[in-house]
This record gives sequence, C-alpha cells and structure tokens, in this order.
Amino acid sequence: MTLSGIRSAIKIEFVKCAVGNLAWGQIFLALLFLSWMLYQVISYNPYLDPANRIWSCGDWLINYNGGFIRRGLGGWLLIGLANATNIPVSEVVVGAQRIFHCIIYIYLFGLCLKTRPMPFLLLLALFSPAAFLFPVNAVGSIGRKEIVVLAWAGAMAWKASNGVRPTKLFLSVCFAVFVALHDGLFFFLPLFCLYLSFLFLEETWDLRTWFWICSPAAALMALILWMGPADGKTIAAIIHAFQGNVKDWDMAAIGFLRCGFKDAIHFLQANTNPLTLTRTLLGAGLGFAPFVLWYYFGGEKILELNAFFKKPQIKVLALCVGLFQLALFVIAIDWGRWLMVDFCFLGFACLSACQQSALRSVAESAQKIPWPCFIGISGIYWGCWQVSCYGWLGVSFLDHKVYLKIKLLSFCIPAIWHALMQ
Repeated sequence: MTLSGIRSAIKIEFVKCAVGNLAWGQIFLALLFLSWMLYQVISYNPYLDPANRIWSCGDWLINYNGGFIRRGLGGWLLIGLANATNIPVSEVVVGAQRIFHCIIYIYLFGLCLKTRPMPFLLLLALFSPAAFLFPVNAVGSIGRKEIVVLAWAGAMAWKASNGVRPTKLFLSVCFAVFVALHDGLFFFLPLFCLYLSFLFLEETWDLRTWFWICSPAAALMALILWMGPADGKTIAAIIHAFQGNVKDWDMAAIGFLRCGFKDAIHFLQANTNPLTLTRTLLGAGLGFAPFVLWYYFGGEKILELNAFFKKPQIKVLALCVGLFQLALFVIAIDWGRWLMVDFCFLGFACLSACQQSALRSVAESAQKIPWPCFIGISGIYWGCWQVSCYGWLGVSFLDHKVYLKIKLLSFCIPAIWHALMQ
C-alpha cells in the first residue's frame, strides 16, 4: 500500500472514532462537567481574595469621577447602581461578574444541547484548559472584563443558530461599549468581525461595511490614546468614588492607568524570555489542536466552509486578526486571557456551525466513540495541563502528579487502539 493509501485509511478510521456521534449519556456527562465549571466560577468571590481583588475587581471600579479615562465605563455604571440602590459596591461588582459568567455558560449549555450529534473533538476543544475550562484553572481570570464580550459572543451564536441577525447599528454600539469598558478589547475588533461573518455564512458583509461599524470604537480608541495615561490626582478621584483607600487600590488595575504603551512594552520585556514564550505557544497549540483535527478529519468536507475561507474579504479580516492579536501580545502580558477569548469565540462559532445541516450530516455518518476512549482522552487532555493568565507563567503541566498521568495513559492507549481498529 502506498503512503497516500495508508494516510487515507488512517484518516477514515480516525473520522469514525474522533468526529463520531456521542451517546446521550456522554452528552449528559459533558453537561455535568459544564455545571461543575459554572459552580466553580460563580462560587468564587474575587473581592474576598486579596491576591486577585485589586485586579479582578479593581478593573471594574475604574470610573469617570476624575474625568474621562480609559476603562471607566464599567465602574461609572456599577458605582452609580450601587449608590442608587444602597447596595455595597463590592456586592454589585461581584454580582455583575457572576451574571456575565452565568450568561456565558447558559449559552454554552444551550448550544451543546442543540448540537446533536456532538463531535468528540469539538467537545474536547470546548472544555480545553485554554477555553471554557480556563477560569476554573486560573482563578485570577475570573471576573475580568472580557467576560462581557464572551457573553455577547454566546448571544450572537445563539441568534445565528435561530436564524436571527443583529443590526449594524447594534453591532457598532456594542463595539464602542467594549472599547469603553477596556481598551484592550479594541484589538479584538477584527476577530469580532470575522466571528460574525462566520456565524452568518449566507450573507457576508463587505469590508467597507465592517469599517463603518467599527468606526465609533476606533474613534474612541483614538481619543484614549490622545488623552494619554492618568495622573495621581485622577487616580485618587477614581478611588474616592467608591470610598476606597488610596494605599490599597493605587496599584494593579487602577495603578496601571499611569502606564502608557512604552511602559507596557518595558514591563513585558522585563518579565518574559524565550522559554516563557515557548511555553505559551505550546499552550496555544494544545488548545488549537482539537479544532484543527476536527476540521481536517471532517470539517473540510463542508463546502460552505471552504467557500467561506476563499472569500477575499475573509482573508483580509483574518490577516487583520493576526496583526491586531500580535500587537496585543506585544503590549499586554495577559497572554492566557487573550488566548482564552480566541478559543471561546472559536468554540461558539463551531457550535453555531454545527447547526448547519451539511455539517450535521458529516457527523451523523460517523460511528460512536467507545466510552473508554472518550473518558481516557478527555481525562488526559482536560486534566494534565493548564494555561496561566500571565505570559511569564505560560503553560504548566501537573508534574507532581506524574503517577496519575501514567495511570491515565495506561488506561487510554488500549481504548484508543480498540477505537481505531473497530
């Protein structure tokens, strides 16, 4: 048999076991896992954790009390709500964080239920430590402002699965609000455009339309750059708005308002090295692998997807995504958070695409995954590595539990062999 023949045979068998149709019992197990993730996230209170309070909650307390400032919209709204309702601002902040986390996982829950059959590789990708499992492993990421765009992404995927498309005005307002919440979200604008183009394959807007949709957000970002970093007086006014102690809060998220792009780049250079960069790229590869395999062994047969990727405007948007993401990684060291946003968007997009009849027919033609193979692969993939919030930590493997990995491997390899040989 020729090399190409062997490759084709392996590919056919892998489709049978990896892109297969999961039984309802496995879907139930996945949803139990999803429920556990949701509980882990909403039961954690960043405001009571001194190590994460100044980051996870401080970012939400930045406000306009000292004048217009980047990232001030969230604090202005939440502090105003706390003053109007006489609810402590700490409870308002944590309550808002939990609401957004619940929205994310409720949409994920609903899309998982609608996706029948569920491709096994997509299931692995969704619960990757670099995707929806990320907040469970890296508690420092719980409650950060990107949960707003993830909740929005879930809502857009749900609308797409029901054939409802948002208006251009609505999207333009959303993008501007995102940038007002956190200037770092500006660098995800091309990703938002590409994501929406993928959700609505039948009607892809041209680049000029996307330019006008993104214009208010870009203008707001230009204003932020023109105003420059905050001074001590502005930061003191920000902290005074929620009756905080300047000594306790003039650091981390609020204190970093003093920093400009040059300061951020110097900070990144001082805290990273080739080893940490390599570890982060490894985490990105591990998170991206199930998506690539899913497309390679099944998704490439979808003519709609192939036609989508060949459109000139999609190629330009994809290039812009890469350039903007590269810029973000250069000026902000929260690499794990940015990767999580990318993979969660990709997961929502794939779940929405699975509602398409063409993609569903490919999955339905495959065989079921044996339970041992499902448990073994998912146990190793979900449990033996994690991505950290910050670039200087990168990917960590559970080296102190080597014996557990050996047991999982000894259990998993025969199951995989059985699945490939059936």
